[in-house]
Amino acid sequence: MFVTLRVDGIVTPGTLQPAQLRITGSWECGGAPAGGETVELQLNSPAGAPAGTFTATSSTGAPGTPPLGSVTFTIPAWTQSVCGMKLGYLVRGTCSGAMQPWQSLSRDIDCGDCPRIQLAAPTYAPCTGANPALKPTTLAATVMLRPNRSSTFQWDFGDGNSQSVPSITNSSGDWNQPFQISTTHNYVDSAAQLQACLRPQNGECPSVCVTIDPSCGGPGGCPVATVAVSNGPCDANGAVPVTYTVTFTPPIPQGVPASVTINYGGANTQGLLSATITPNTAAGPVSSLSHATSLVHRAGGYSSSANVTAFVNGQLCTSNPNVLAAPQPCIGCPDPQNPITVTVTVPNDPRWCAAVTAPIGATLAAQVNWAAPVPANPPIPVRFDWTVTLPNNAGTATQSTTMAAVSTTAGWIGTGATGAGGAPGAVNLSQAGTYSVSVTAVFAPNSGLPTDASGTITCNTTAPATFRLDPCDTRRDCPRVTDLQANPPCISGNTPSRVAVTATVDDPAGTAGTTDWNFDDPGSQGNQISTATPTASHDYAVPGTYTVTARLRSTDPGCPNPASVFSRPITVVRCPDPPTTTPPPPPTSDPCAALLWAAIICMALGGVLVVLGCVLSTAVPQASVVLMAVGIGLTVLGWLLLFIWWLVCRPITACSVILAVRAFVIAMIAVFAVIAIVLAILAAFGVGNLWPCAGAATVYGLNWGIVLAIIDGVALARGCLVANPSGGAGSSSSPLTGNASKKSAHGTLRMVIPGLPIAGTVGLGTALSRVTSLAGITPCEPCRQRAARLDERVQISGRR
Repeated sequence: MFVTLRVDGIVTPGTLQPAQLRITGSWECGGAPAGGETVELQLNSPAGAPAGTFTATSSTGAPGTPPLGSVTFTIPAWTQSVCGMKLGYLVRGTCSGAMQPWQSLSRDIDCGDCPRIQLAAPTYAPCTGANPALKPTTLAATVMLRPNRSSTFQWDFGDGNSQSVPSITNSSGDWNQPFQISTTHNYVDSAAQLQACLRPQNGECPSVCVTIDPSCGGPGGCPVATVAVSNGPCDANGAVPVTYTVTFTPPIPQGVPASVTINYGGANTQGLLSATITPNTAAGPVSSLSHATSLVHRAGGYSSSANVTAFVNGQLCTSNPNVLAAPQPCIGCPDPQNPITVTVTVPNDPRWCAAVTAPIGATLAAQVNWAAPVPANPPIPVRFDWTVTLPNNAGTATQSTTMAAVSTTAGWIGTGATGAGGAPGAVNLSQAGTYSVSVTAVFAPNSGLPTDASGTITCNTTAPATFRLDPCDTRRDCPRVTDLQANPPCISGNTPSRVAVTATVDDPAGTAGTTDWNFDDPGSQGNQISTATPTASHDYAVPGTYTVTARLRSTDPGCPNPASVFSRPITVVRCPDPPTTTPPPPPTSDPCAALLWAAIICMALGGVLVVLGCVLSTAVPQASVVLMAVGIGLTVLGWLLLFIWWLVCRPITACSVILAVRAFVIAMIAVFAVIAIVLAILAAFGVGNLWPCAGAATVYGLNWGIVLAIIDGVALARGCLVANPSGGAGSSSSPLTGNASKKSAHGTLRMVIPGLPIAGTVGLGTALSRVTSLAGITPCEPCRQRAARLDERVQISGRR
C-alpha cells in the first residue's frame, strides 16, 4: 500500500507554474515499511497528464539514504498543470516479489509557501534632462500566493535604491489568483546594465530579477502594446472564433523591425498555443494589428490569460499580460432529468449454486446522457467514482476508475471489512442480496462544461441504481415466489370461508408465467387450480389448518419447471357467536328533583347564615347584619321554590327523591335543635348575649318541622308512606287513612318506594342505606349500626 506524503510542484524562479512534479510517499507491505521493492505510478487525471508508467524503488533505509520504504517519483509538468490542481494517480508495487493491485489515489499539487513571481520586460520612456539625463523605467510583475497567505515585497532597482510594496493577501482560496505589482524608477544615464529585482519578505524565498538598460543613447523606450479580444459564437465543431487586436502606444516607427507574439488562453483548432506576427513597418508607422483564430472550447470559457510579447528594434517591450478570452461554453451539462444510466450485468457463473467462497461479482457500467441536441464531440469524464452499499447496510465499498465500466469481482476497499491489523480490507461484493450503487462522472476543468467562479465544474453529476446478487435463482433471472399472503375469514354457520391468497413474485427478467395452486382441501371443488396471475381464492367449509402451495412457472425454457415452489400453512376457524348486550337505559333528567333540592338547600344555607350572623352581632356588627339579611333572603327564596314545587311537581316527583329529601329534613331538625340547646346553655352561663341566637335556631327547627309536615303529606298522598299497625291478630294492613291518629301505639310506619329493588318489610335505616347505595354512597360501619337500631323502631316496606 502506498501512503502519499506530499505532491510538490517545483516552480522555477521567474515562472508562475511548476516545471516538475515530485510525488513523495512510502511503500508498505502488511502495514510495515518495505524496502527495495519496485513501485509503479500512472497518472490518470487531469487530461493532458503524461502517459506511461513511472518506476521507482523503495528505500532500504541504509545510512545516508531516505528512511525505510520511502519512494519519490519525479514527473515533468505539462502545459495545463497548475499549482493547487487535484492530481489523480494509480500506484502499485511488489511485496515479496508479488505485484499488488493498482491503488487509486489523489492529492492537490502543493507549490510551497514562497510567492511565485514573473517579471515583464522593463518599459522605457524617453530620457529627461541633460545633467544628468534620467531614463524613466517602468517595472511590472505578476505575483501568485498560496491560498490564505500574505506577503510583502521590495523592489531593488540595482542602483542602490529600493522601494517597499504594501502587503498582498490571497483570500480567494485559489492558488492561481494573479496580483499585479508595478512601479516607475528614474535611472541615471549609464552605459552599464543593471539588475532590478523583486524580493519577497521571506529571505528564504528567491528573488526574481530583470536586466535594465539605463543608457539614454539606446532605443529611447518601447511602445506599450495592449491587446483586446472579441469572441464569436461556437461553430458546428464546437470551436470559438476569436480576434485579437494589438494596439501600440506610440506607434512603431516606419522601417523599425518588430515582431509580436500572442499567447492564447487555450489551444486553437490547429493545436497551437500561440502565434507570432510581423508588423509591416515598411509602408509607415504601425499603430495596431489584428489576428484571428478559432480556439478549441474549454470548460466555462477561457479563464487563462492571453498576453502579447513584442520586440521592437531588437528590444523586448512590455505588454498587457491579462486579457481574457472568455466565450460562453459550447455545450451544457448532461441531461438534468437523466444524467447517467447505470447498467448491471450479473455473470452466469455455476459457482453461484454452491456456497459463495470467492468473489463472484457483477459488471457495472455508466453512460452519460447529454441533453438534446447531443454535441458532436462531448467531453469524456476523466474518471468515475463508484460507491456500492452492501445488503442490509453491511458496509460501503468505493472505487475510482477512468473507465465507464468496472467489475466488482476483485473486491473493493470500503468500510464493510477489515484486513490484518485492523487496516481497511477488500469487501467481497458477491454476497447475496440487494446492492445500492452511486456513480459520479467527474470532468476535467478544461472539458468544455460550465464552471463556477472558482473554476469548478458545475455539472459533475451522480446517479443512483440498485442490483441483486442471489445464488442460483437469479443465475438466469428466473422468477421466484418469495412470500405468500392469505386473509382467511371465519366460517359462519353453514357458509364456507373464502380465502384469498396472493404470491409475492420476484421477476427481474419478466418471465413469470402461470401459477399452479394446491389448497390442501382434498375432495373439495377447486382444490387444485391454475391462474394467469399470482392471486387465487378457495372456499373452506371445515375449520382446520391447511398448507397452501404455489408453483410458479416461467416462460423461459432455461428456467426450472416449476421455476419456484412456496408453501405456507393457514388456519380457518369458526366465527364466535355474536355477544348479546342489553342497551343501557337512556339518560334522564329530573328538573322537579332539582327544584325540590334547590328549595331545601336555600333554607339550610339561610338558617346557618341567620344563626351565624346572630352569633357575630356583638363582635362584627356590620358583617352580622349582612349575613342575617342574606340568610333571611335565602330562607324566603327556599319557601318560594318549595311552593312552586308543591304547585307544579308534587304529583310527578319520584318517591326516591321525596324520601331522600325527607331524611335530609329530619337531619336538619336534629341539627338546629342541637344548635339551639348549645346556644341556650352558653347564654345561661353568661357567655355573650346568645339568647336571641338560641331562639333563632329554635325558630329554624320549627321551620324544618313545617317542611317535614309538607313532605310527609306529599309522601302519604303519593303512596310513598303508609301506616301499618304491628303485632297481633287484630292488626290491620290497610293503608293509612284520615284517622291515622287512632293507629296502635305499637304500629310501624312503612316507606313504600316504587321501583326500589327490595321486597318485604325492612327497617328505615336499611332502606336509607339502600337509597344511598343507589346513589353510589357506601355507608360506614357506625352508620350501619345506627341503621340497625333505627330498624327496630321503624319498618319500611319495599315494593317493586
